[in-house]
Amino acid sequence: MLNPPHRSLIEYKIFSTNSFKWWLSGSEWIMVVQDLINFFTHRGEMAPEDGYQVIRHYPRRWIFRYACKDAPATQFVVKAFPLKKLRQQIKYRRWGWSEFNNLLIARGRGIPAPYPYAYGEWRHWGLVRMNLVILEDLAPLQDILTLLREGALSASTLFKLLDQISELFAKFYQASCNHIDLSAGNIMVHPARMTMPRPIDFQYAPFLSKPSLLILVSQTARFTQSLREWIPLKDFEEWFIKLIKKVAPEERPEKWWETFNTFYLNEDPSRANRLQLYSG
Repeated sequence: MLNPPHRSLIEYKIFSTNSFKWWLSGSEWIMVVQDLINFFTHRGEMAPEDGYQVIRHYPRRWIFRYACKDAPATQFVVKAFPLKKLRQQIKYRRWGWSEFNNLLIARGRGIPAPYPYAYGEWRHWGLVRMNLVILEDLAPLQDILTLLREGALSASTLFKLLDQISELFAKFYQASCNHIDLSAGNIMVHPARMTMPRPIDFQYAPFLSKPSLLILVSQTARFTQSLREWIPLKDFEEWFIKLIKKVAPEERPEKWWETFNTFYLNEDPSRANRLQLYSG
């Protein structure tokens, strides 16, 4: 797994063809994106199949692992955001750009997010038909939910990881980041070693002007909600109070535990409701 240094957008190099425009972390990625251009121009907007390992496939995005002998990294991850409808292309839905930009800011503020190697746009007749982000591959890390469901991680082992997960939430608080889905499915850990957890999926992760305890409480409630099948709510109280005392020692953690319970009992808050915390 690579751990490249943080870069700002101004350090990325622009590489363009007739239909594609790329922002690259270095010129060594040109051959890689040329290979990807060849793939997409021959297969169109279909999800990858042979030679590509699909990680996740959703209606608005698909994520696959890709290996290229000419790549600076042995293998990496590509997130593709197809704009299939004309109204999406006209409004220029910048889903991939949001992910790319949020990753850059997150890493610059100390969050151990995946490193974004490149961002690309596929244009046709002047309209963007797809956004693409090339990311650091976090393998052999896997998300906590998958490990629990497959029996590769026990609830007792997860409890041993909670201190490190607490450190991760503290980093999000200090970075003023409103990642709206820090569920166990978006936090990657090593199945055998107690390494620092790595968060993923930064498409909806806007940044505030200052840290917000309300957002931290919402994020931790989202995380514990996703684990209710394995760990009851009462077992998280001590962990949560310790976290609040760490990031805001002047606050009364019992008050925030009440707020936590309110978020926790909200079964499925919408994306819009979670994003409203950003403007609030």
